[in-house]
Amino acid sequence: MSATATQALNPTAVPWKWPTRLGRYDRTPTLSRREQRGLTVDLEPAVARTYAVRAALKRVHGLERLCRPLEDALQVIDSSGRYDDRAELMIPRWCAKTETAFWSWDAPMWRHLLGTTQQAFYSAHIPTPQAGGERHLLIAIAYLLRCFTDVPSLGEVHRVRVADGKTLTVDLRA
Repeated sequence: MSATATQALNPTAVPWKWPTRLGRYDRTPTLSRREQRGLTVDLEPAVARTYAVRAALKRVHGLERLCRPLEDALQVIDSSGRYDDRAELMIPRWCAKTETAFWSWDAPMWRHLLGTTQQAFYSAHIPTPQAGGERHLLIAIAYLLRCFTDVPSLGEVHRVRVADGKTLTVDLRA
C-alpha cells in the first residue's frame, strides 16, 4: 500500500521519515589538515587520558564534522549504551587509517570495517573489540547515515529493524 493510500485510510497518520537528515552534515570526502592532526596526533592521547570516549572525542579539536553524525545516529538507536563509546571511536580510528572521511568509503571498505563474520570484525580492529556488540551498532550507524545498505553481504547479522519510524532497534541479545 502506498503512503498516499495509507493517508487516505488514516488521514491523521504522519508519513514515516528517515530518522537522520543527511543535509545537516558536511559530507566532504577528504579530511582537512585539522581533522588529520586530530585523528593522527591528538585522538589516542585524549582517549588514553579520559575514561569516557565521547568526552575525549569532544576534546580533540577538528573532529566535530566527523563525530556529530555518529552521535546523531547513536541517539536514534535503541541500544543498551554498553558499546556506544567503543563503536563511536572505531569510525574515527578508521578515518585516520584510511586518511579519508567515512562519507567517502565504498561498500568493500565498509564490509571490511564491519566484517563479513564476527571473527573478521575482530580481525579488522586494533585494539580488538572486547565483546562484539560494537559490530551491530556500527552496522546500524552506517545504515542510518546511508553509507552502507548492503547488510545481507555481511553474512550472519542479528536483527536490525526499523521499529516505529523514529527508533532503530538493534537486538544485541541475538
